[in-house]
Amino acid sequence: MTGALARFEGRRLLRNPILWAAAVAAIVLRIRDGRARLPDLTVETVAATTSAAIVAGAALIVVNLVVGRDRRHRMPETLAALPGDAVVRTRAALVPGVLTAALVAAVTLAAELVATVFRGPVAGRFDPWEALGGLALAALAAAAGAALARWTPTLIAAPVAVLVLGFDVLVAGRRPWAVLVIARHDPAWTDRPSAAHLLYLAALAAACGAVALLRHGPRPTRVLALAVAIAVAAPAALAAVSGTPELRATQEQICRRTEAEGVTFCALPRYVAWIPVWAQAVRPVIQAMPPRARAGLPPIRQFDGRWTSYDDQPTTWMVWSKDPAAHQTALAGTVAAVAAHVAGRDTAGQARTVVALWLVGSAVPLGPAPDFGRPVTGAPGVVTIDLGGDSWMDIPGQLGGRGYDANDVACAKRLLRDPGARARIWVQWDTLLDPRTPASALCG
Repeated sequence: MTGALARFEGRRLLRNPILWAAAVAAIVLRIRDGRARLPDLTVETVAATTSAAIVAGAALIVVNLVVGRDRRHRMPETLAALPGDAVVRTRAALVPGVLTAALVAAVTLAAELVATVFRGPVAGRFDPWEALGGLALAALAAAAGAALARWTPTLIAAPVAVLVLGFDVLVAGRRPWAVLVIARHDPAWTDRPSAAHLLYLAALAAACGAVALLRHGPRPTRVLALAVAIAVAAPAALAAVSGTPELRATQEQICRRTEAEGVTFCALPRYVAWIPVWAQAVRPVIQAMPPRARAGLPPIRQFDGRWTSYDDQPTTWMVWSKDPAAHQTALAGTVAAVAAHVAGRDTAGQARTVVALWLVGSAVPLGPAPDFGRPVTGAPGVVTIDLGGDSWMDIPGQLGGRGYDANDVACAKRLLRDPGARARIWVQWDTLLDPRTPASALCG
């Protein structure tokens, strides 16, 4: 009786449009949110697991309706004539409900991660325990829906529980190691305790299932199952939230010299796949430089975003935006400034500053000169780059914070329109890079 009813409930749940609509919504939102950046599996796996909360919320409501329907609209009298009692109906809905929720979450996460791979070169580390945590979250929500249906038959209970889950995602989940859902992960952090988090969610799902069955009486197996689940969940939760995220220890970088640019790029081991993207971003700048200047460029190194040097070495980051006005502009600007030996804020009106701007303009459009007061995100002349997590950096100007003015920009734009400018700059390269040479040497 239980097996046949469970198969019946399972088929109905698999055809439920609410679950699959939630899955489609989660996939669309995740793809839309991540399309602007190169994929980093360290972050994308956490983000995909967070989007599984949409499926979890749908599963909670759907399973709650299934388990609680025999207590509504005079159903108890109708079902009293059937051979199976209430506990049979609870098991027959609980088990396929949990399995179906996990299955829909698995399809959702798989689709999101496949879409991530097709967005571009993939960096970072895939954490299988993190992904399985999304499945466990959906299973937990389904079991919680069943427990609510048996102990709180009012229809408002499930939506309230979904609101609590949403609060955990939007508010509590913004904390580093939240209990139910971790909504963010900075790529510069050490790995999360994802295995402990998975164990906690799975144990809590078992506890909710036992609570649903306990509504039909405190049988020894049900009480024991609840006790074991709590005994496992409590220390697992403590392990999952213990400590705080820390920056990774300094890692040895892998350096590669690209043939087309003749420049060395050094990346963290999990980010070597992004070197061709960085090389493509600065290729126009490198090609605009005379060969002897390319040979003197220091390696372009990747840093974790908490400390970035703009003075003597071009740097790139743990995040890479596909918007050329962001990371590409910042990297091209630092490479150009280092190549032209431009340093500090007191460099406006110098020929080397114009040369640096001319180099930048060969890669990205030149913007207005910045106001070197307080940089504001989105203000004219300010380059805003994403450092990962919730960290951003506003860089005044396209030379990594070095000083220049509107006259320097106008001069560089004139040189960019002049087909003979490259030859003249190459011939006078050493003289133009002398800080004593004024910008009038190029635009008299």
